[in-house]
Amino acid sequence: MKYSLRSLMIVVTLAALACGWWRHRQYCVAQANAHWWKEIEGEVVGNMVATSGWTTEEDYERELADPERVAARQLAKVHGQLKEAYFGAVWQPWRRFWIVDTPLPEDAP
Repeated sequence: MKYSLRSLMIVVTLAALACGWWRHRQYCVAQANAHWWKEIEGEVVGNMVATSGWTTEEDYERELADPERVAARQLAKVHGQLKEAYFGAVWQPWRRFWIVDTPLPEDAP
């Protein structure tokens, strides 16, 4: 069997493209999963209320309006948007360049 150099270059190029896309996919899915867990954590903390200590709906609303819980819900929303962006970037690799994934306040040392 005799193969030309052109055939070899085509095979090597296709293999390199496949390996590059696979690594890109792994990165995007890992980032999306990390943001998914942080989104769930923020939703749980943001919506968690003590079952004792309040007797009226106003007490319940006051507890939900706590600044710490509001911030947790807003942070969960940001993580949800980042999760969707990374999942979308799996099949549209150019979208990954426009994802601004700066460290959020909870991630700061």
